[in-house]
Amino acid sequence: MNPVYETLAYQRLTRRAVLTLARPEKRNALDYILIRDLKAALTQAERDEEVKIIVLRAEGPVFCAGLDLAYLHRLQAYDFDAQLQDTNHLIELYEQLFKMRKVVVAVVEGNAYGAGAGLLAVSDLVLCAETVQIAFNEVRFGQIPAPMLAFVTRKVGNGAARRLFLTGEAIGPEEGQRMGLVSRIAPADGIEDALDTLCSELILQNSSGAMELTKRLLADVQDLPLLEGLLFSARLNAHARLSAEARFAQDCFLNGEDFSW
Repeated sequence: MNPVYETLAYQRLTRRAVLTLARPEKRNALDYILIRDLKAALTQAERDEEVKIIVLRAEGPVFCAGLDLAYLHRLQAYDFDAQLQDTNHLIELYEQLFKMRKVVVAVVEGNAYGAGAGLLAVSDLVLCAETVQIAFNEVRFGQIPAPMLAFVTRKVGNGAARRLFLTGEAIGPEEGQRMGLVSRIAPADGIEDALDTLCSELILQNSSGAMELTKRLLADVQDLPLLEGLLFSARLNAHARLSAEARFAQDCFLNGEDFSW
């Protein structure tokens, strides 16, 4: 049975969990409850051993309009500590997504703004409809992109992040792909086929354990001094070589046998 959340839909398909933002009347803007539900649903998917891929998508014409401005307006009545607690609530969501053991695929069929665009930066792969617009437009609302800045900078580099954050301009998926923010682009009416193809490739062609260890390398090595990073990489590589999955794949290859995961 699929769990029930207040502001998102959770669907368990064959070897994938689909988390769908379900506040279309609010353009799927993030507030405390949606962030809470996302955290809980991600934890649910991470713990499910039958789930190999996590898909993040949204109902309605907008993927995510950013933070809910009505919610932020209500927060103005609270003090600095409350503002800090709420900011950390969002940062924890980004960090959770970034550190997930399983591969997270964001499917973006509508525009993504501000904190919603930040969800793209912490997803492993981003499949975009060709009509989508992406903008980190916090500066246009007197806000700053602090919660997602470290993740966006990691993904697109400091120069591109400066352009996106300081101008607040919208970019299309082609520009996002050149920056490294978008992985694949599909026609709006071809998103489902493109998603099925991508998930099938990840599920059938790639080892779960190898993808998990690769994510650890990508997340951890760049923060280490060079020598320490190399030593960490070597240890993780030796561990991967001894895994049951690596042995299985090697045996199949050497015996000329076809296999899938």
